[in-house]
Amino acid sequence: MAGFYTELRRAIESRQLGEARRLLPNMNGDEERNWRSMFEDKNIEGIVASYSILKVTRTGEAAYARVSYDLSLTKRGKTDRRARTQ
Repeated sequence: MAGFYTELRRAIESRQLGEARRLLPNMNGDEERNWRSMFEDKNIEGIVASYSILKVTRTGEAAYARVSYDLSLTKRGKTDRRARTQ
């Protein structure tokens, strides 16, 4: 599971929409537009993503994770931080 979040972090930080879409197959149209807008914004100088797995629950063969993530965008020298727990 940690490997998945490492791949997702790399896709986000390198602005690879196709890779993010591959890793997040349930991404809807609005989410894809939001990612695309952020990845294509020339004023964003850097994107740093981090994920922390808080809890893993197993049900049969399925595993579910409670995850917190932190997304920092540097735009025109200022950093905007967005954090969320899912």
